[in-house]
Amino acid sequence: KIKAELDDDEELSIKSLIAVFKDSNLRRWYAVIVINTFFMSILFGFLPVRIASLGYDPLTTGIILSLVAMSYLLIQPFAGWLSDRMEIAPTIRLGLIFSCAGIILIPFVSGTVLAGISILAGIGTGTVWTNTDNLISWLAKAGRLGVTMGAAGSFKEFGDMLGPVLI
Repeated sequence: KIKAELDDDEELSIKSLIAVFKDSNLRRWYAVIVINTFFMSILFGFLPVRIASLGYDPLTTGIILSLVAMSYLLIQPFAGWLSDRMEIAPTIRLGLIFSCAGIILIPFVSGTVLAGISILAGIGTGTVWTNTDNLISWLAKAGRLGVTMGAAGSFKEFGDMLGPVLI
């Protein structure tokens, strides 16, 4: 059985939680996590509305959404593999560029271009999703991996909530 060893001063407390949230090395990546899940909630929440507004039938809508979901899911192992072979931060930045470009362009395109741009956004969000977890785990201080990853998960949920509210 694997058990984390904590010193007495490392017991879970409000102080240790605040330390994880205040860590300047982690804070910017937590912001990236919020932005990425914000993009995901826009993509998966509002893409169906956009497709319906263009008058596409339910089958076409389902196909486009399935392609986006597949791109999001299938890119993650490749993105992780890529981040194992180069610096992680540039892969995250590239993912943000893809997802941001896709989200911005979706309202202005239709047809196969809409499907392609949507897939690009899925690839971007999947890349950021995987590689921010990877980076956060590397930046976590000794003895704080679990609480740091838990905080990252909380930021993911916060971004997921924030997306539809702000849009």
